[in-house]
Amino acid sequence: MAFGKPALYWKNFLALSGFSPSIDIPLHFQYKHQYMFKKPLAVILLFSFLIISCGIPLQVGQQISLETPTANTALQPPTPEPSPTSSPTPLPSIRLELGESHLFMGDFDRAREEFQNILTTTNDEKIQAEALIELGKTSYLSRNYEQAIKELTQGITQNPQSKNAGTAWLHLALSFEALNKPDAASDAYAKLAEIIPPVLNDYIQEWRGDALLNAQRPAEAAQAYQMALDALPADTDAVWLKIKKARALARAQDTSTAISEFLSAYESTSNQYAKAQINFLLGQIYLNLGVPEQAYARFQDSVTNYPMAYDSYSGLVELIKAGQPVDELNRGLVDYFAGQYGLAVEAFTRYIDSQEAPSSTAFYYRGMSRFYMSEYGNAIADFDVIIEKNPNDRFWVKAYQQKAYILWAYLNDYQTAAQVLMDYVNKAGDIEDAPQILFEAGRIFERGNYLTKAVETWQECHEKFPAAEISRRALFLAGITLYRLNDFSQSRLIFQRFLILSDNPEDQAAAYLWVGKTYQAENNLQQAKIAWEQAVQRDPTGYYSQRASELLVGRSPFQSQNPINLAYDLNLEKEEAEAWLRTKFSIPPEVDLNDLSELRLSPAFQKGTILLELGMYEYALREFEKVRQQYLNDPVNTYKLTNFFLEKNLYRLAILSARRVLDLAGFDDASTLSAPRYFNHIRFGVYFKGLIQQAALKYNLNPLFLLSVIRQESLFDPAAISSANARGLMQIIPPTAQEIANQLQWPPNFDLQDLERPLVSIEFGASYLARQIRLFDGDLYAALASYNGGAGNTLIWRELANNDPDLFLEVIRFDETRQYIMNIVELYNLYRLFYEQKP
Repeated sequence: MAFGKPALYWKNFLALSGFSPSIDIPLHFQYKHQYMFKKPLAVILLFSFLIISCGIPLQVGQQISLETPTANTALQPPTPEPSPTSSPTPLPSIRLELGESHLFMGDFDRAREEFQNILTTTNDEKIQAEALIELGKTSYLSRNYEQAIKELTQGITQNPQSKNAGTAWLHLALSFEALNKPDAASDAYAKLAEIIPPVLNDYIQEWRGDALLNAQRPAEAAQAYQMALDALPADTDAVWLKIKKARALARAQDTSTAISEFLSAYESTSNQYAKAQINFLLGQIYLNLGVPEQAYARFQDSVTNYPMAYDSYSGLVELIKAGQPVDELNRGLVDYFAGQYGLAVEAFTRYIDSQEAPSSTAFYYRGMSRFYMSEYGNAIADFDVIIEKNPNDRFWVKAYQQKAYILWAYLNDYQTAAQVLMDYVNKAGDIEDAPQILFEAGRIFERGNYLTKAVETWQECHEKFPAAEISRRALFLAGITLYRLNDFSQSRLIFQRFLILSDNPEDQAAAYLWVGKTYQAENNLQQAKIAWEQAVQRDPTGYYSQRASELLVGRSPFQSQNPINLAYDLNLEKEEAEAWLRTKFSIPPEVDLNDLSELRLSPAFQKGTILLELGMYEYALREFEKVRQQYLNDPVNTYKLTNFFLEKNLYRLAILSARRVLDLAGFDDASTLSAPRYFNHIRFGVYFKGLIQQAALKYNLNPLFLLSVIRQESLFDPAAISSANARGLMQIIPPTAQEIANQLQWPPNFDLQDLERPLVSIEFGASYLARQIRLFDGDLYAALASYNGGAGNTLIWRELANNDPDLFLEVIRFDETRQYIMNIVELYNLYRLFYEQKP
């Protein structure tokens, strides 16, 4: 993923868990822009107008009837009440709020309608100017850049002192950049710098420098970059900004200063990619100066020390073109990491042929290059050379693993593959990775349907390495596999042994559940009931305890029989929460829990607040995460941040902060359920309510099910982007998104940026989920597995499970997918706890 300012991409730091590892999302997120409320109204007024203007058929506080449960009522939508037949004409200020709310939801058409209505319903020029600026933002987000420039310019002209002038100048700059008008963009950034507090100079001057450089004004760009550097805190790693400045100086023909800046940047960082880039850029300068020996020294430094960087490959090309000698081993490594596998094989072969005792590095990476070239036999031959060497060789275990992988995944030789790994364990003895390797041998047997061998191998794993964490999983899977072999008594003995050896409540609940399943298979329902009752008590908020409670009453997963009520009043609950907070943490009455003055002293909070107002949410979230970390052990300020983040619709940060308060109060997962309702309604909030209700109606889904999926996928962050490039609230990958857009023939002119629009993401995700549910005949476990792990894999797992959802979960071979389903089941049951009405 390329990160660029016009698209407003960034990487977010991994946050601390907001609930538990089994519920919250173990993903690194990257973020893009999103527009949020800046002037929140009273909750009831805002939602009433929003629902009226959106035509949402369900009202705040409405009870959603699910009185006729189907075989799986997570498929059953809410029953709508009649839509309102008339509505009052909102005031212009209310229309501004509604327009901003539509922007946040990604409904650009309705946002534009609200802002345009203001222009025709008021003569107040200042309000009209605000509407024009909002229209310009809407046009920018709609990728109508010419129209954005027209509207933003008109808004600023009409009211130069607008409180949103900064937002206008920013979006003018972004629109000019999108149209490749960098001179105009740099002027807009200069205007922005004049009216925004200097605390943001590090951001604004870098953006301005980028525009100036694109405008072929490198000397001015270098000055802007220096202003940005001067504004940064002293401990900031600014190597990439330093590189920008040095490049600008080089383009301005200030060569000596550029070289000095590059050398200083090189010494200031340990980032190998930055060092390789600096070496390549310095080399280009030296070549232009006619001192090639200096250039070649730089290229050689990168080839030798930073082979993984692509700039090192660029340097290698220059060395080869110039006929410079290059170490063949280093050359092969640089070629390999650049994806030039054929060239890498040639270089490694030349190296191997020239050495009496060649390094195993050459054999390993030649083997890997041949693997990627589909030369499987040759790859195995290279790995065998390493396998025959000393066990202390750093590539020894990797050679075994790669050989085994090729054998089972590409040559379908499961037994030989598993034996390769078992040979490694026998030779390696009691070393750190041996338990994992032996576990994988069992998994290969299981993949090949050699189930008895899988059981034996997993039991051996536990017997040889009883203290290893993976060995517990091995023993558990031995029990599951015996169950698949219909050897229920031996399976039960394994689970009973697993129970005795485990002190983890989740594992104990799992063991009791499967003890009960073995009794059920033998038609001993009384003993099954006793085991499941034990399972329920072990881990009340965990998957296996919740599933055991369903088995006790014969309920299918995700089945719900009671009405749900999605209404709650955070204002009332906040009073209760603050009273509890004062008692729990001995907070004196004179401490104002709504006072943000201490937080506002933080430069990061100041930056985040201004960036949020400007619409630069990628950077704002980065700054607010710094603040959250700063006060991580301060319950009072963490509580204040919870409220602030919630007000600003920064739901992920609000959820994490709310959970952190409970952590500081000493709550574990189970005890959080008895915490004040305010915290749990934030942690498990009904965010994007109207959109979720509409999608639930349209696609015959339970809204609690959709909420659970969204919370697991993105923690309600509309702009979340995963390492796999899955995007938006429902984390849809680009190929699937394009397929859905083609099928729905919506939205017009679909672009990947549209996935950050909640309106689009929820529609796409619900549509795709509904399609998976149909594909798997209403099986929600299979639908979720397909959503996360792919339909092809799910078809295989489903064949192994014989329509048993409990067995299906355990035969899933991807830990991530199995945990994904468990998390969503846990979340769904928590949402049921908070929003399902008890009879």
